[in-house]
Amino acid sequence: TGPDTTRPTVAVTNPTPNSSVPLGTVVIQGTASDNTGGSGIRDVYTRLDTGAYLIATPTAPGNWTNWSRNYNITATGSHTITARATDNAGNIQWTAAIPFTVT
Repeated sequence: TGPDTTRPTVAVTNPTPNSSVPLGTVVIQGTASDNTGGSGIRDVYTRLDTGAYLIATPTAPGNWTNWSRNYNITATGSHTITARATDNAGNIQWTAAIPFTVT
């Protein structure tokens, strides 16, 4: 087989698009996977609004099937979360910005 040139998949499962969450700590959760026979997921990063990408935490070391990242949100109103997964071959996939409201 040749090199892995297929982008991984990544999704944000919480918060759901256009949902409302309470002010304070918001747990961002999602999933990531690589194609069958791919190189495997190396990491997942998330970004709140236009901030820096911060690494998420996998369910278990090296197991990015499910991941999470906590954000302490101190401003009510509209926000967005974006996730980025990179596989071990360096292929990158981003999610669309997921809008949600903090109340």
